[in-house]
Amino acid sequence: MKNILLRSLQILSIALLVLLAISTFLPLSDDPGFLFLNRFYDSPLNLALWSLLAFMLILAVLFNGVRSGKQKILHLALAVIIVLFIIDKSNNERFFITIREGETIDLVEHIGDHGKAIRLDRFEIDLHEDEASPRAYRSYLTLDGSQDVILEVNKPLAIGKYKLYQSAFEQHYYFSLNIGDEEYELTFGDSLETSAGKVMLDDYDERIRHFRLSINGQTQWLPLNADVGLGGVNWSITPLEERFSSVIEVVEVKGLFWLLFAGMTYLIVMALDFWKPRKNREEK
Repeated sequence: MKNILLRSLQILSIALLVLLAISTFLPLSDDPGFLFLNRFYDSPLNLALWSLLAFMLILAVLFNGVRSGKQKILHLALAVIIVLFIIDKSNNERFFITIREGETIDLVEHIGDHGKAIRLDRFEIDLHEDEASPRAYRSYLTLDGSQDVILEVNKPLAIGKYKLYQSAFEQHYYFSLNIGDEEYELTFGDSLETSAGKVMLDDYDERIRHFRLSINGQTQWLPLNADVGLGGVNWSITPLEERFSSVIEVVEVKGLFWLLFAGMTYLIVMALDFWKPRKNREEK
């Protein structure tokens, strides 16, 4: 029984680490994807695996999977930490905000009592040697027009009782839409109010090299880098540049005291457990 519990704990821990590591570098998507990897941190699978890990830690204590008193305290403290994390994730407010490069948003729109203007100056990605996947990424932010900060993965930013985490990113291609003498910037999915009415850039057909637009609810096709007369006005669309959007998770932090208490208990007992045998060996 002891060996089964220990081996199951090892397998479960490795599986969790692998899934968490993979999901960190995948962009968020409405489609959760295989094993919820596109939204693993908020998925029921993530919650179930952590709950199972806490349950198995408690079983290891109850069925003498570990015999030392200190080891039992370590396992119980770790189980308590996991349970507190689950309660925190279930009860505390959390949501995602998306900021485009050059855009400014005010957190007061999302958090009523913590207004803070946040501007994404630029987004930076470090790639692996094969340049096929991101190794790390970060947001260069300006808070309230004066305070420059860098938000990176696993390096959250505290604002009042909330923390901001670098969660993911989105990649966009921007275009210049010219309607007569007026110029508008937009990307796929954008809807703009223009002098010609409501315009949405829907798609691009690679076969015919035309953009599909919705103009006041009517579908129109525009070629790339060419003028087309619509309603007595020349229309044209040309590519501009690639830009990024930063996806930031905003998390309310509550119950931190008990989480810190359980964490400190775990560290202290672990230090005592390793230090005492070493001291005994030195005395001998």
